[in-house]
Amino acid sequence: MFLLRLVELFSPYVFFNGVFDDMNTGNLRRAAKERCGIENEIFYFDPKSINWDDYFMYTHMAGVAKYASSR
Repeated sequence: MFLLRLVELFSPYVFFNGVFDDMNTGNLRRAAKERCGIENEIFYFDPKSINWDDYFMYTHMAGVAKYASSR
């Protein structure tokens, strides 16, 4: 039952052919870096600094498992 729930949750993403564009995020990061103000320190965001393997295994999948098992 749990495995079927995971298939149900992830099936819309398995064959997803969309393309994500992060150009606006890059523009925002560059503009913030140029300002060098307090906003850059408070709202610091660099997706390259995220350990995506760790996030996927210990945050995303843990949340999916919790959600799937609660239904």
